[in-house]
Amino acid sequence: MRTLIFLLYTIILVSAVSTQEQYERRNRRNTSGSSLVGEVCSFNTDCQRGMFCGGGLCQCLSNFVAIEKHCWPKINPGESGCVERKQCDAVWPEAICSMSG
Repeated sequence: MRTLIFLLYTIILVSAVSTQEQYERRNRRNTSGSSLVGEVCSFNTDCQRGMFCGGGLCQCLSNFVAIEKHCWPKINPGESGCVERKQCDAVWPEAICSMSG
């Protein structure tokens, strides 16, 4: 009987530790606002600026474009604020934008 009780106690203890480790891993990985495009999320606040949590993954808002797992604002040709060519290309395919506008 003691062996059975010890065995049940051990199983419960191991299960609790495993659950705690999973929780801590998930918390470290999903620090608020740290998830990139395509990474797992539970809430919009898990994702970086310009993103939302859709279907459990961080995705760019409609007025942003994904560039190397980050969301950059879409920029119309001629507007200032362009850092990456894809920002203009997302609005007007084949458009080239300059950093000065």
